[in-house]
Amino acid sequence: MLTKSVEARTCAGQRMNYVEYESEIRSSEAESENVRAVRDLFTCRDSVDAWHHERILQFVSPIIATYPNAHWLTVGDDGADAWILRNYGVKALTASSISDARLKKAKELGFLKDIEVRALNAERLELPTRSFDLVLCAQAYHHLHRPPLAFYEFMRVSRIGFVLIEPTECPTRPLEALRALAKMLLRRRRPIYDEFEPVGNFVYRLSEREIFRMLAAAQIPWFAIKPFNTFYLQRLASQRRNSLRARLIFRTGIGVQDILSSCGLMSPGLCVIFVPSSRVAESAQGALRAAHFRIVSIPTNPYTATNHDGVFKT
Repeated sequence: MLTKSVEARTCAGQRMNYVEYESEIRSSEAESENVRAVRDLFTCRDSVDAWHHERILQFVSPIIATYPNAHWLTVGDDGADAWILRNYGVKALTASSISDARLKKAKELGFLKDIEVRALNAERLELPTRSFDLVLCAQAYHHLHRPPLAFYEFMRVSRIGFVLIEPTECPTRPLEALRALAKMLLRRRRPIYDEFEPVGNFVYRLSEREIFRMLAAAQIPWFAIKPFNTFYLQRLASQRRNSLRARLIFRTGIGVQDILSSCGLMSPGLCVIFVPSSRVAESAQGALRAAHFRIVSIPTNPYTATNHDGVFKT
């Protein structure tokens, strides 16, 4: 009876894990029926929004260059991440999301040729351990209901490491209130709306200290981080990237934030984090440093005789 009870709770928990994402699955299925929107995602790349997306993924370039033959898995991807990575030189790719409806439609239309597509729940990846070389989760981690579950899943299924590109949570700087006020005025909404998204999820921002704690617990000796700024306005996003006015606004918005961040008056709004899953990843440190990533070392637990070799094997 006890075994059956445990099994029943486990099955119920598994069902619940997917039930909570039913709205996202239904939304993806509905969006896949809009063939024009799926096609435009890949063909209408002259907007500031597309430029913004491509710029963010360029931060992965040093890792791509270090492991040119790696097989990447993208998580929470509508197909654009994998498509851009292919254009940046990645040879082997698998694109995944909670629903594969839009991915299948994009593949059917010919935009994801030679890219496998899968429906995967980031919090419980139905994949063998170390089944991919590298994992990328770009601006999707904060959509998850239980992001730390996905964090350790990415570590489990990646042979070399994984990359997160997300909003970041930093210590409060003198001009943070000014940025919050500017957002409120430009977006015409109260600050509470920056804590949640229209689809209903909490914006789970990455914290360097939190990453440190999670990796110290798993006895992983280092990770790399690169904070950066971007500038996004809905009205600006739809304008053409070759518009002089749009480019000036976009670059000025980023440049002002970069100057204030370098002076310590404001914290960067986003970050790229590379987490190694094995010692193989150490070969990327030189390229990461050259690309202005900061390597954060995690002290070895003095109470463990194995010095984390039991976890960190090649």
